[in-house]
Amino acid sequence: MPTYDQDSVVLKTILAGSTVLHRRGTQHARDLVIINKGPGAITFRREASAWDLMEIYFAKKDQEAIAADPLKSDADWIIYEHDRNMRKFAIIKRIFEAFPELFDYESVMMLDDDLVPVGCKVADIFTLFRETGCRIGQPALSKDSYWSHDIVIQNAGFRWRRTNFVEVMCPIMTVAAMRMYLPLFNETISAFGLDYYWSTQEWHHYGGLAVLDATPMRHSRPVRGGMAYQGLSPGEERVMFFRNHKLKNFRHLTLDGVPINDRIIPSVLPIRHWIQISDLVKFKVKLIQRRVLLFILLIPAFVLSLFMTNPPVRIFTLNKSDDVDGTHRGKLQQ
Repeated sequence: MPTYDQDSVVLKTILAGSTVLHRRGTQHARDLVIINKGPGAITFRREASAWDLMEIYFAKKDQEAIAADPLKSDADWIIYEHDRNMRKFAIIKRIFEAFPELFDYESVMMLDDDLVPVGCKVADIFTLFRETGCRIGQPALSKDSYWSHDIVIQNAGFRWRRTNFVEVMCPIMTVAAMRMYLPLFNETISAFGLDYYWSTQEWHHYGGLAVLDATPMRHSRPVRGGMAYQGLSPGEERVMFFRNHKLKNFRHLTLDGVPINDRIIPSVLPIRHWIQISDLVKFKVKLIQRRVLLFILLIPAFVLSLFMTNPPVRIFTLNKSDDVDGTHRGKLQQ
């Protein structure tokens, strides 16, 4: 556990009134982990100097405990938040705008406090994320996790998958992606809708997002819809965010991936439209259903045409008696 001198412990900077910096660190590693520390948060183990840690505390008793004994937390950065309506992404926006040196990190993981690595280390998650070449990713959720989107549930056959969606629970972003999406972090308090925005952009303009199956995390608490903020439910916030940014719901797809044997699975469709075999089968079934329906609708028209009055048919016949000069002559009969 690192030690801190008295000056670094008592350093406090007011950010926008309610956000207080209690400890200011310096960069030691290439990656940064940011954790919301609410009541009952899981203790997150440090891994030597593999990554730096920022903790955001909301509960007054936790803030007072650390102020009384600074070594209760070994985080490089400690943030106190006194406004209960301020949540993870809005606070992160404030901090990064106040301290531009945070953009010196290569990657930033922003996770909730009820996640824990399963069979891996956080350093392994960052290493695998870099292998993907994606700008945004997340660790897959173990099969015993509470989850909201099945696309992020661990697929044991893959090291990682390229998808068209990464949720807000534990995104990992390169600093380039952070710079791009940071201005939106305070547009919604609940963060509902943010994931659809960055997923749409990354899918259509940067080739997709990464779900890291070989380095999963367990989500240990049931997924809740969230509380109402300033009279708006998270669902209502999401509707407004979608409307403001002209977003649409879309089906979550696996685009391609690297299996555990490191052999890249080829796509069955051009880039940006790669889909799983199961999705392809469902598409074919729907196509067949539509053709069958069209055939059924055409049957009445065919039957009706049989009862319509047809014009006289002129029949061309040939009589042997008419074949006088060796050439075939025919008679038209009505």
